[in-house]
Amino acid sequence: MQNFIRRCILSLLVIFSCSSFCFAADYSPAAVAKYNEGVKYSRDNNYDAAIAAFYSSIQIDPNFLDSYYNLGVLYEYTKQDDKAFEVFKELLSRNPEDDETKLKVANLYYKKGELDLSLSYLNAISADSKAYKESRSLYNTVNTKINSKNQKSAWNNRPASSIAQLNASKFSYSGFSGPTGIVKDKSGYLYVADYSANQVLKIDPKGKVQTLISGKTNSMLKGPIGLAVDLYSNIYIANYDANNILRITPSGKVEAVISNIQKPYLLYVDNQNYLFASVQGNGTIQRFKL
Repeated sequence: MQNFIRRCILSLLVIFSCSSFCFAADYSPAAVAKYNEGVKYSRDNNYDAAIAAFYSSIQIDPNFLDSYYNLGVLYEYTKQDDKAFEVFKELLSRNPEDDETKLKVANLYYKKGELDLSLSYLNAISADSKAYKESRSLYNTVNTKINSKNQKSAWNNRPASSIAQLNASKFSYSGFSGPTGIVKDKSGYLYVADYSANQVLKIDPKGKVQTLISGKTNSMLKGPIGLAVDLYSNIYIANYDANNILRITPSGKVEAVISNIQKPYLLYVDNQNYLFASVQGNGTIQRFKL
């Protein structure tokens, strides 16, 4: 509700102070009155009455843009997403440059599972708008889910020759829901991150699978993506949704060795024991001495 309150308060101050423009001069007094009722009711947490007031304001004056926005936010807040979607789309048709509303539409498409459409609206948000920074978190989440979905589709639709090669090697494992990072240690153990299942699996050279770490039993794990192993067989995990990098020692100790790294993605450890990380949150490659 933070954006909603900010927009309402800003609009209300403008109405009474007329410091930059005055709604009373631009809209009919009856529409302004209903708008102000909506603001009052929303501050009193009377959302049904606020919805009715903002809706009436639009009926009186269909060009009252902030009434659309506040109505849409209230519909979304009260879990009426279909109505919120209709209101926000109507607002965008009247004001195509409204980046706050683009973010709202993108989020509603994301809730519907329509990831490509969500991404298209996120890409349309201007980098110099106030909504841009807020949109990046959703942008990264949508991108990750799209990549995970594509990887799963590629696995399910792999050619028969690929299946035969895997079977011929006497090793295959297809129980992932969203495999991402993969790394092998010097003892021949394979480690696979499964982002969708929020776990990292350990597979021995004979193909036996066990769980190295799971979000169900360890709350530190939140969205594993990239993996790496160092010279001492420590496993590093790009903990995407927690904005940190975890280390699991051979004894099983789990610790966050790098924090405040925005959306770490892929990891690599070189032979001098430097850890490199691709960081989606700020578009950088960062290096750390282990």
